[in-house]
Amino acid sequence: MNISIVILLLLLSSVAFCLRLYWVLGTNSGTTAKVYQFQKWPLKRKWALTDKKVLPVIERKTSEIQLVLDATFSKQKLMNRQEYGLYVNLERMFKDHSRKMRLFSQVSLGEILSSEDKPAFFAINSKRCDFVIIDQFGLPVLVIEYQGRGHFQGNSAGRDEVKRIALKKAGVPTIEVLTNFNWPTVEKEILLYCGASH
Repeated sequence: MNISIVILLLLLSSVAFCLRLYWVLGTNSGTTAKVYQFQKWPLKRKWALTDKKVLPVIERKTSEIQLVLDATFSKQKLMNRQEYGLYVNLERMFKDHSRKMRLFSQVSLGEILSSEDKPAFFAINSKRCDFVIIDQFGLPVLVIEYQGRGHFQGNSAGRDEVKRIALKKAGVPTIEVLTNFNWPTVEKEILLYCGASH
């Protein structure tokens, strides 16, 4: 093959690569997914976008690591005393009545619900359910919310309404348990939803 043709092909390949790189960085400046493939370089060589709409992955991760290194952390309880009391009752109930169901606490809605509407998903993703009951296939069967004395404060009403709407649309029922609950009544209602019987 003529050497001039080889050189021409190499030049065309280089131009194509540069155009592809420009397109990815220019049209996907709102995300980091496609940018990441061009950032697998040593830390000293970082990609920088002139409009600064995208924080390079390496810089972002380094920043997160530094934040954690500079901070102090301590353990805290997963549940308060009242929530734990309800949790113990729920565990005992499923041990006695249904071996197919499993109980989880403090579960993010984003772990049990999905949506193709990304803004709507991000609106519910980090909101948590006090207790989630799943079936043998891992699907949510019931959500239980404990409304303690300090629950009705701040923006809790709006937060709860967002959770109710999302769960209802997904076909996941919700039971709200108040502070002065009667356990036999709550147990009966939960067993009806979960399809278990005495």
